[in-house]
Amino acid sequence: MTPQSPPGSDAGWDTTEVKALVAGLSDLPDELHREVRKMLRPLGADILRTATWNAAQWSQRIPRALSMQVVLKGSRPGIVIRASLAKAPHARAYEGLVADVFKHRLFGQDVWYTQPARPFILPAIEASYPWLQTEVSNVLATVHRRVGLA
Repeated sequence: MTPQSPPGSDAGWDTTEVKALVAGLSDLPDELHREVRKMLRPLGADILRTATWNAAQWSQRIPRALSMQVVLKGSRPGIVIRASLAKAPHARAYEGLVADVFKHRLFGQDVWYTQPARPFILPAIEASYPWLQTEVSNVLATVHRRVGLA
């Protein structure tokens, strides 16, 4: 898997191999699905660990709100990292998913404060991208061997 452009650029990443892996999984037996999830789970755990460390530099609630799941079926398969809305409702704003800058009330008063986002998940993904490319290629090769395509 080769990136079309560097992580973080507007053009995005080349995820052809990942999409091919996921598309091919729909025809495989459930036992192989479980095995692939086991192979992908450590990759997601490393990204989650980095995202947790990133958020822990300035937040106490967000690191405890983060979780990881490997989803291979449905419309958006992949390694999913989430922040619990119940535990950290402010995590989405800090990640910068809404905007690079957000406004909030200052201690419940009628005074509005502008604050820059502090992304913690995206930098973890970008830092792991070269390593992740290699590991996903290895998972793909393993799946191909298991089903007799390589």
